[in-house]
Amino acid sequence: MPIPHLTDSFKHTDPVPMLPTFAMKQRYILGLHGEKLRSAQIWAVILPSYILFGWNNAVAGPLLSLLTWVDMFPQLDTLHTTGAEETANSRIQGTVVAMYTLGAFIVGRIGS
Repeated sequence: MPIPHLTDSFKHTDPVPMLPTFAMKQRYILGLHGEKLRSAQIWAVILPSYILFGWNNAVAGPLLSLLTWVDMFPQLDTLHTTGAEETANSRIQGTVVAMYTLGAFIVGRIGS
């Protein structure tokens, strides 16, 4: 049998107020909610990443054809070589560009 004075003192005296009903509604951002909102958020991150990744790659192409670059790194010269030497230089050049791209990817992942 419960003690009457203890049970009476706990009625409706909960110190934690109830959350308003509007806090339980779905969130809308730009008119989107649910799966569409999640897709929009993912693309909001992915799209700038792809743009910047492509921009970084676009910087490497013209750089490789600069005469000052070719003078500094003759092993990467594919402009003034032919045959087997061009093939070997092309492999080295491709490796350097791939390492640059990989480095940008890794540093980008670490930074974010």
